[in-house]
Amino acid sequence: MLELLCDAEGGGHDGYWLERGAGAARRMAEAGIYQQMDYPGRTLARNATDAAARFAALGKDLRLLMSLQSAMLNFGSWKCVADPEHEDRYRVEIRDVGGIADGIFLAATGMFNEMSVMAHRPGKSLHWEFRRVSRDFVVIGMSHGI
Repeated sequence: MLELLCDAEGGGHDGYWLERGAGAARRMAEAGIYQQMDYPGRTLARNATDAAARFAALGKDLRLLMSLQSAMLNFGSWKCVADPEHEDRYRVEIRDVGGIADGIFLAATGMFNEMSVMAHRPGKSLHWEFRRVSRDFVVIGMSHGI
């Protein structure tokens, strides 16, 4: 059904999923129902003074924000880790997701992108990208360092 919705409303483009996730984040923040959605405006990383402290604080921030997505998309095993390929980035690893459509993870990526906009000064927000590593393993990672 979701693939059909993407084809009908979004012309089959991945951007549809990204915007769908971003819109969900905005609606949840406006509704005030989820405590995690109040958090982007007062993140720990926002107040950290040096790069090492900012990176450590960002990891704590991400684990809290990720808890909402992993609860909503309650499949697989979600884990926020330092990116082994880039020393100044984090990524969310989601394992045991065989059979789950990429669109779901693209929407989660859009949600991460929107929460990053909420959490940072204009022009300083993080950008997240999705990739499927294997049938059962996907990664949503930062596209650049903090």
